[in-house]
Amino acid sequence: MFNDKVFKMLKFVCSLVLVLSFLNSFGQGDPYYINSFRFSQSQVHGSARSLGFAGAQTALGADLGALSSNPAGLGFYRKSEFSFAPNFSVVKTNSETQGFSIPDNKIVLNVNNLGIAFCHLRDDIVESKWRGGTFAIGLTRTTNFQNTTTYKGVTNNSLADYVRDIANNPNQPYLWRNYNKNNVNGLVDLAYGAYLFSPVYDPRNTDSLSNSVYRTLQPPVNQYGETQYGKQETINESGGTNEWSAGYGGNYNNKLFFGASLSYVRLRYDRTNSYHEYALNNLDVSNITTDITLNETLKVRGSGINLTIGANYVFNDIIRVGASVKTPTYMSIKETYNANMSANYANLNRDFDGQPGSGDKSSNTSINKYSLTSPLTLSGGVALFAGKRGFLTADIEYLDYTSSFIGGKDKTLYINSNQLTKSYYQSVINYRIGAEVRADIMRFRLGYALYSSPWNSEIKDTDRRVRSSDMNVLTLGLGVRTEEFFFDLAIGHTFYDSDYVPYINNPSDNLQVKTSNVLNNITIGGGFFF
Repeated sequence: MFNDKVFKMLKFVCSLVLVLSFLNSFGQGDPYYINSFRFSQSQVHGSARSLGFAGAQTALGADLGALSSNPAGLGFYRKSEFSFAPNFSVVKTNSETQGFSIPDNKIVLNVNNLGIAFCHLRDDIVESKWRGGTFAIGLTRTTNFQNTTTYKGVTNNSLADYVRDIANNPNQPYLWRNYNKNNVNGLVDLAYGAYLFSPVYDPRNTDSLSNSVYRTLQPPVNQYGETQYGKQETINESGGTNEWSAGYGGNYNNKLFFGASLSYVRLRYDRTNSYHEYALNNLDVSNITTDITLNETLKVRGSGINLTIGANYVFNDIIRVGASVKTPTYMSIKETYNANMSANYANLNRDFDGQPGSGDKSSNTSINKYSLTSPLTLSGGVALFAGKRGFLTADIEYLDYTSSFIGGKDKTLYINSNQLTKSYYQSVINYRIGAEVRADIMRFRLGYALYSSPWNSEIKDTDRRVRSSDMNVLTLGLGVRTEEFFFDLAIGHTFYDSDYVPYINNPSDNLQVKTSNVLNNITIGGGFFF
């Protein structure tokens, strides 16, 4: 008896958590705990020069990439500079589930870095330990969201089952008659408007019609006790995060360099989901759903601000060290969501709640505004120089993703997501290492970066559509540098895995989608000194 009660209680708690989590997801955009990582994550960024050695520039300088990483590096400038670096990317994915393997790709063109630095140094003949400094303004693309994923598979449950279970949940604060076909404000309203489920008398339930459960028009079971549904979906994502920064780096006695930058952050994230489901058997009976289509569009726009401060110290001609602190980004976010659902039915009995031969319904435009506070970022680096022949450089970066926080006017809406953020995520240490070899005006570069998985290793089988593994980045670079101008080329190869569950109905029969993600990019930078 006791064990049975405990089991029922655990089942209730798990069901409630899943419903609360996915009411914020399928049919409403993503769960907010996923957005807290997506919009806070760290990626390799910087100028075309620094991308050649995987962005490991905390201990380096004289580069506009320092605006976003360690503004103390601005103090190393000897001349003023203008630079511009467009980026060409090819995103490739391969999604696998139940033996199906589907590749996909997209091509993207962005501006990776743009800026100008105004250097004001004192002449060497001036006897002063204060050597001056450099003021710079620029644009840095810090995060890319570009991705396209397609999958297909077969399960024994339907999206209609998932929606029906939400509607039948006794803990929901509304009854069936509150669902409105003409004022659609969520996934359940959308499914109700498309006749995916309806309140009808269930002969297995002795209650009156007003107390009856929701039922779907799904095909009956086959001779093996199950009905199968084919499913496929294409998810297209675009956008990124840009930082517009203004900063200053000072030079004291050519030994101590310090700086600060203030950044205005702009976020753009767009996603379209095209989901299609179709019954694979028992289509020769009446009143059944033969196929379901759900199209969703999510647009996210945000703006915020952060501050970065840092310092570098030159021990001698061989060793330099650097450190920087980037405050959390305080961001205001607005997301706009629209959806359309349609369903077709075979051999229809039109007495079923006025059911038509097909159902088609569009949602009202849903607008939600909330705030996001990203983690604090701590970075340290060291660089070893071999005279004018080149250098080795390495960075270490610390972030605590459990400290991400989402808020809004009604803070109760985000309690669950913030709790999941603290439970699901962990603090991480990221590594970057690179080298540059110099031969006259030529520069040859290579680098490697490891961005650790943000997930708590004890958390299993959850939705990790942003990234479920470590992210590895390999880079190569080539540069030409003269007294008047410079040219840089960087080639990057990024790879990681992600997991996706379209919706959770029966945990033993969920469609688990595993996707390998590869980003190949070319950044071409150029500029001149003045």
